[in-house]
Amino acid sequence: MEWPVDWGLRVRMLATMVLLLAVYLGITSGIATVVVGYTSGGGTVVYGLLALGFAGVHYWYAAWFLPRGLGATAVDPDEYPDLHATVERLARQADLPTPTVAVIDAEVPNAFVTSHSRRSATITVTSGLLDTLEGEQREAVLAHELAHVKNRDAIVMTLASFLPTIALVILVASGLAFDGRDGGHDVPSGVVVLAPVSIVAWLVGSVFVRLLARHRELVADSGAVAITGNPSALAAALRSLSDELERVPDEDLRGVAKLNAFFVVPVQSDFVGRFLSTHPPVDRRLERLQHLERELA
Repeated sequence: MEWPVDWGLRVRMLATMVLLLAVYLGITSGIATVVVGYTSGGGTVVYGLLALGFAGVHYWYAAWFLPRGLGATAVDPDEYPDLHATVERLARQADLPTPTVAVIDAEVPNAFVTSHSRRSATITVTSGLLDTLEGEQREAVLAHELAHVKNRDAIVMTLASFLPTIALVILVASGLAFDGRDGGHDVPSGVVVLAPVSIVAWLVGSVFVRLLARHRELVADSGAVAITGNPSALAAALRSLSDELERVPDEDLRGVAKLNAFFVVPVQSDFVGRFLSTHPPVDRRLERLQHLERELA
């Protein structure tokens, strides 16, 4: 199997990590300034160690925590023999270790993958997807997720998702500092500065993640075709998932939207959702798949 190398994706992954790291360092520098100004130099060292420890925990466990935040449960081959057999076969075709397979009991038909290395990937599918797709269409979606692992963009997305999140945590902490001030004591100026900085960091970090996410979906579509040799199956799966998502209640969609950047098809359907979408339009993806089908023919 000749794997398509996309240098645009590689440049975006590198740029995303560098820029998000810069945002993270800017936030931590602001916090360190507050600590230095209102405690001591020793406090800064302690904070730095805690920040590194938290980042390390995130690196090793984010791929485990993200799917379980939506109620995913790892399943054995005895429970889902066909699903496991398909994932194992596709992983062999893609020259990848067989990932962990997890299932979410949710009506929303979707799938995603998280990872901090090629050997630690977890492919998660919803029960809605298993009910909606079967055969070649389900196989194409699973191949799409394996392509994210093969391209290593699943690693970058798993790590990058942490940085906008930490900005929100700091923003919430700043708000608590305001709420918890004593009547005669002013809030430290450093805390006042952190709130708007965190808002900007969250916005910038979210934009970076979206810029990477949109391109990586197109590349993963090509990767799925390289694995299965069947672009029409993936095209049919994308149509089926898009149509089915329109019938899912908004309440159920909002419940999974926090991992929208990871899904094979986004859950937002309104104007704002399309404008800020983490995915290219489905029509554009279908056009590319038709082009690939012509090339194969």
